[in-house]
Amino acid sequence: MNLIESLSYEISKLPGLGSKSARRIVTFMLKSSDEYVVNLSRMMLDLKSRIVRCSVCGMYCESDVCAICSSASRKRDRICVVEETEDVNSFEESRVFDGLYHVLWGRISPYNGIYPESLNIDALKKRALGGELKEIIIATNPDDEGDVTAMYIKKIISEVCPDIVFSRLSSGLQSGSDISFASSRALSSAFENRVRL
Repeated sequence: MNLIESLSYEISKLPGLGSKSARRIVTFMLKSSDEYVVNLSRMMLDLKSRIVRCSVCGMYCESDVCAICSSASRKRDRICVVEETEDVNSFEESRVFDGLYHVLWGRISPYNGIYPESLNIDALKKRALGGELKEIIIATNPDDEGDVTAMYIKKIISEVCPDIVFSRLSSGLQSGSDISFASSRALSSAFENRVRL
């Protein structure tokens, strides 16, 4: 396998890219200036060395605490629990939520070897015990694994914080869909029509 084929193969592993798209990206880089390719390579290396997970919510950021967790303008009495950082990005782009977030880094999926202890649930429990929270909005994807994760979170946190209200995103998100691909309108509807768990 030559260099072009090898690089195309590695790029095709990226989400949403197939072999033809990967080959086009490699061709684009070959046609691009040396400066562009060097800068792109440098940024990719920096991504791994400079990006960390927020010590509060678990979102990817460049400092110990992310901009959302450290913002004085966010409502601190509600947390939206999501599977991945991409979901936070979707909500922020649609401007449907002004509270805080908590990133689980996945969802419970025994079939794939992902159990509750693999997720960022203990940190959520500690945040709930802080006493400020009134509502936890569980925004895991609307499918079986997302539902199992939502019910597990409600169970373990309500045992120690019985006054917290739990809700789940409702209509507007089709069953089996991925939150990170939902439209602003769908996300807004899902938030407005969320239901208590």
